[in-house]
Amino acid sequence: MIKALTPQEWRDKNKQWSDGRFETIDEFLLQAEKASRELELVRGCPCLRPNDIALFTVVRNEEVRLPAFLNHYRNLGVDRFFIIDDHSTDETLNVLYDSGDVEIWRAKGQFKEGKLLWLTALIHAVTHAHNNWVVVADADEFLVYDGMEAHDLHDLVQLLEQSCERRLRAVMIDVYGKNSIRNTPWPTGDPLKSEWFYDPDNYKRTKWGVQGGARWRVFSTEEDPFLNALDKYPVGYFDSASGLMNPHQPYPYHLNNGPIRAAMLHLKFTSDFIPLVERAVQEKQFWKGAREYRIYQDALRNNPDLSLYHQGSQRVEGSSSLKDAGLIVPIDWEQPSGHAKAPLRHKLHARIRDLLGPHFRDLSFKRNRS
Repeated sequence: MIKALTPQEWRDKNKQWSDGRFETIDEFLLQAEKASRELELVRGCPCLRPNDIALFTVVRNEEVRLPAFLNHYRNLGVDRFFIIDDHSTDETLNVLYDSGDVEIWRAKGQFKEGKLLWLTALIHAVTHAHNNWVVVADADEFLVYDGMEAHDLHDLVQLLEQSCERRLRAVMIDVYGKNSIRNTPWPTGDPLKSEWFYDPDNYKRTKWGVQGGARWRVFSTEEDPFLNALDKYPVGYFDSASGLMNPHQPYPYHLNNGPIRAAMLHLKFTSDFIPLVERAVQEKQFWKGAREYRIYQDALRNNPDLSLYHQGSQRVEGSSSLKDAGLIVPIDWEQPSGHAKAPLRHKLHARIRDLLGPHFRDLSFKRNRS
């Protein structure tokens, strides 16, 4: 059994994820309030209703992925999209303008410093009235879970509430084509109906979460194993004391120990991945100066025909293949079981923040004017 982290270990981990910037949720939320001034409203959309589910993401040059991304989450039951554009130079904004259920924001700050702060601030500003359930996903992440063909996100949220859970725990699964990365184009239509493969094993659980998968297999060396965090919490209930302090473990942490009910299929390794790597290395806007992307760059330069496919790869055939591989647990839609109840201290913390804490007034003012 993996031992749970102590509060001090979580604080240390937080500082590692945020390059030492934040130790407490209070510090993070105060900085998020400042960072919210970097967001400019481009086009608003109708306010959320109490039971609406909203999706939040930051995008840059995602014109190819966005149509499939939006359709996938619409089909899952997302009611509104709140998208922050980070200096796109392609047709991303035009794609978003064609979608009436999308609210568009433009970021004026730096991605490395601002992404999680922007998302946290916007989530609070948009959902403050009703504490809506939200989805947080990148444009190359596609949520799947057992029974999704018959049960949308509204059903899933209801199940989580009946189970006293406030978050959906998922594992990120890197998927890839049979050919080399540079010869794997982004598919037309529904990308999940294309031929994708994944590693059914090569995963390990540590006290920091799930690690491994295809990237660990391909990009590790004996001297320098590739360390990746695969825990994701794509669906959650936000109140005024919640925050995305790091991308793999949102605050409050005691809500992050549920069963892995879902997977985020990571459709990253297509032909446009190669120019993305070069740009990321040059701009150094990702974690630790784009250390991960430098590893990708070295591997691709050493082997331009690099493929993630190998003899042990297995074809993705819906959520059932991931369930059969033991990567996600089956969902009993009739028999929810109690799990993570919010303790009194968190309820009091949220209540105090409602009265005294950051309310992201600047964003709320911009939205009210639209």
